[in-house]
Amino acid sequence: MNYPIPTELKILTGNPGKRPLNKDEPQPKKIIPDIPSHLDAKARKYWKKYGLILFDLGLLTEMDGPAFGEVCQMYSDISKLTKEIRKEGRTFFKTNLFIAVDGAGTEHQEMKSNPKVTQLDNLRKEFRYSWGQFGGNPSDRTRLGVKIRDKRPEMEGLIN
Repeated sequence: MNYPIPTELKILTGNPGKRPLNKDEPQPKKIIPDIPSHLDAKARKYWKKYGLILFDLGLLTEMDGPAFGEVCQMYSDISKLTKEIRKEGRTFFKTNLFIAVDGAGTEHQEMKSNPKVTQLDNLRKEFRYSWGQFGGNPSDRTRLGVKIRDKRPEMEGLIN
């Protein structure tokens, strides 16, 4: 899905389409938003680490809390699902009362894929896309030309 590119990103990439820039586009404050209260401990840790990096790059604003929170929670959920799949296995034998018997009299159980594998694959795709919106992937960063901020305000007091 193609979304409109923010004017600031067009400027950072050199406005490759050479279309007129939107001079009236809203410019939210570049701050680290409050951590959403629903994030679990691992997601909060991810927020604290990468929120500072995104702030230093000028890529986190007061409006980005919900979207960045989703990215952080997805990261945590990916970690949990990965651990569960390692424990349970990627496949399992279907348990039922009847086991199939072939013509030679050999019994066969039906093997199934762990549904968590599909959930993990879908979550990873969503994560890559959403994290890419913040320049989190190498190919996404190639389109940006950001400058690290010289001065970082006392962020420790601002992060919950």
